Amino acid sequence: MNSLYLYPLFYNNFIMKQKSQEFYLELAETCLANAVQFSKDAIVLCDNESFGHAYSLAVLGFEELAKTWIAFDLFLGISQDTDEIIELIQVDHITKQIYLWNMFGTFIRMEWLKVTKYAQEVTEISMKKNITEKEANRKIKKIIQKDCEDTDNENVADIASSLLQIEDVLGQLNANHKLMDNKKKKGFYVGFDINAQKITNDPLKFSNNPIFIETLNGLVNYTKIFITGLKENLDSPLIQKYILESRKIMDSIRSMDKSKEENEK
Repeated sequence: MNSLYLYPLFYNNFIMKQKSQEFYLELAETCLANAVQFSKDAIVLCDNESFGHAYSLAVLGFEELAKTWIAFDLFLGISQDTDEIIELIQVDHITKQIYLWNMFGTFIRMEWLKVTKYAQEVTEISMKKNITEKEANRKIKKIIQKDCEDTDNENVADIASSLLQIEDVLGQLNANHKLMDNKKKKGFYVGFDINAQKITNDPLKFSNNPIFIETLNGLVNYTKIFITGLKENLDSPLIQKYILESRKIMDSIRSMDKSKEENEK
């Protein structure tokens, strides 16, 4: 086929890709702003000892962070906007929760490997061929626990403790995918059993358990850390240059579209 006939198709695809990029950048920035506000609101509710509502808002902020990360990847072209990705970003709350905890785990593990004296040992275990994934994870977990007890280096101990907490959360979510989502609903809504004439859940009494309050504080703190990380990524010179170039292209496209409309009048 003559390349002249293909040019409009290539050009239209290019235009569509640029418009999608612009949208995904706007989506990432909007979701991040919303996640920040949810986090701030959750902290205010914590201070007022409305822990059930605070937890639910914190989870909503957590889900918005997952949307931010996915939209950012779509903008950069790291992910493709397949039906599965679109469903994840629009409606699949539970998968978003697990997705972001996995991202947390990856992020914290990378930070831990930068500072632990066992980095080489961990790499060797990870690359062994004659070992199951379960056995490798068990050995690495023991190493992380060693670092948790490292009294000579508080920074290493803190990062290792965070990594263990995240892996514990992921273990719980793998056992019960709906765990976090069910807590979110309990934090918002009064539950009841009509037949038994009984209140089964009261959000205002949802927080009497100190372990729950610790979980809430951990969720808020992890969210703040990830917000900082995402902001640093968005504000990095390389990404800002990419954003600027993308916006210049879109300005040119809009200018061409406007000229075309005016010529058609």
